[in-house]
Amino acid sequence: MFDFLRQEYAAARLRAMKGRLIDKTKFSKLAGAKSVSEIANLLEGTEYEAVFYHGKEKDITGIENELDKIFVGLLEKIKGFYYGKEKEILNTFLKEWEIKNLKLLIKSILAGEDWSGFLIPMKGMEIESLAKSKDVEDLTNKLKDTDYYEPIYSGYRKIDQFGASIVDFHLEVLYSNMFSGVMREAKEKEILRSYLKTRNDFVNLRNISRSIIFKKDLSEFFLQPSNVRREWFKLTSVEALFEKLRSIKFGVKDLTSLEDDTLFEMALGENLEREVLRFLRMSPFDTGLLLYFLITKRNEINRIKIINKFVREDLDRKDLKVLLGLKE
Repeated sequence: MFDFLRQEYAAARLRAMKGRLIDKTKFSKLAGAKSVSEIANLLEGTEYEAVFYHGKEKDITGIENELDKIFVGLLEKIKGFYYGKEKEILNTFLKEWEIKNLKLLIKSILAGEDWSGFLIPMKGMEIESLAKSKDVEDLTNKLKDTDYYEPIYSGYRKIDQFGASIVDFHLEVLYSNMFSGVMREAKEKEILRSYLKTRNDFVNLRNISRSIIFKKDLSEFFLQPSNVRREWFKLTSVEALFEKLRSIKFGVKDLTSLEDDTLFEMALGENLEREVLRFLRMSPFDTGLLLYFLITKRNEINRIKIINKFVREDLDRKDLKVLLGLKE
């Protein structure tokens, strides 16, 4: 009885949050904003309001970092609503942000620059200690008792051969395996498998694109499950890859955009948005509702990031409306 009531409470809280998501009408107004102050006014009453009112002096990256902190804080908050499988799903979503932090730390160490101000604070992750690492070896040693030690150690040994992105590939394999572990334990396997499959599709496409550009065989980093095929890593041109994508009716228009983290997430989010209503119908009170909200909320934040960039850099609003999926 207690478990049922707790599940009902969590579902009620999520449905209330779902009701506060920004609608297309508001996004259309945001897309027409002339300044950061106007964005702040339009976002009045939302959790984003303070980011823009108090962040007018921050650059684009600084604003994006604050928006990411909101999302991670929300993950932690929602985790408190749940127990059991949903809590494990949320823990895995949080692991993705730990991995983002580690990728940024490694890149900052290799660049010889301090980017610690852009790390996202995480419960249980000793950010300050990790940020003081002298080199990648020192960072790796600090992670010796975690799941991150082996992929970072393995990737770092191959940097001379493949470049710094090799560590990212190893960490992506780890994350996919982590999510697969949660998927095996949950009853809503179809929902979780569909989410992971779409996510893996995009990571695989990004890596196949890199294989073609740099003429390196990256097939060892092929992620499963995926609609993309391992043999596509042997393709020698982007045109040939698009031909394969057409054969599976996969919706991606520009592979170069997958190198930009925000555009990568937006493209992934657009494809997932086609699935979220199905998730919600299949599981309206637990896993389906949870994934519907998390995916839709993340898409909302990424759209705000893109709007901020276009407004600050005074870019063509027609292009912005295309990115946001808004009609003229």
